Amino acid sequence: LALGRQHLRELLLWAGGLDGAAGLLLFTVGFIVVSLPCGWGYILLNVAAGYLYGFVLGMGLMVLGVLVGTCVAHVACKRLLARWALAWVQRSEKLSAVVRVVEGASGLKVVALARLTPVPFGLQNAVFAITDLSLPNYLMASSVGLLPTQLLNSYLGTTLRTMEDVIAEQSVSGYFIFSLQIVISIGLMFYVVHRAQVELNAAIVACEMEMKTSLVTGSQPSISGSTTSCNKRTVAFAGGGINIV
Repeated sequence: LALGRQHLRELLLWAGGLDGAAGLLLFTVGFIVVSLPCGWGYILLNVAAGYLYGFVLGMGLMVLGVLVGTCVAHVACKRLLARWALAWVQRSEKLSAVVRVVEGASGLKVVALARLTPVPFGLQNAVFAITDLSLPNYLMASSVGLLPTQLLNSYLGTTLRTMEDVIAEQSVSGYFIFSLQIVISIGLMFYVVHRAQVELNAAIVACEMEMKTSLVTGSQPSISGSTTSCNKRTVAFAGGGINIV
């Protein structure tokens, strides 16, 4: 980003000069690309939307673009990349635990919390594609989980626009206010991510303890009740050689 900042600025200015429909289409395609497992640049698109269109319009563009991108990525991964994603998840104890919890009673909560963690957006879409969550519930949980960081990123985008005005005016008070805004935004971001990681880890630990108890007692976790943290996928992963402890 530092090396290509001039080209990036020119690209943003070009995108800002497009009419409404063309800009919407451009950002929608961009969000579809970054939603795929190999995609990158989700946060950059968030900040760019706030920079070009302001806080309110930038938020609307983000919500719509991410919703379309997540839906396309979920369907594509489920139909075309499910076998690859399953093999990849089974090689990671952490991801296997996340899948088990997602398919339990706390699934929607875990999806929302995972969206607040720094795990790449496209990789999360690949992991969630192999779960048994319905598409409407998955999109709803994803939208709720992504909302806090979208608000912060859109606000950061507007402060970058403010930074250009500050540099042009060479105002000391403007530099101070801008720096304070950046510090507060980054602090809020770290707090949100930290709280999400704590809650997500707690849900995973609860699932692992339930699975460990069921293995010791020789019974399988219940999949019919609403209070269990894990689901039938727990047995499948355990049978595949995953180290539960």
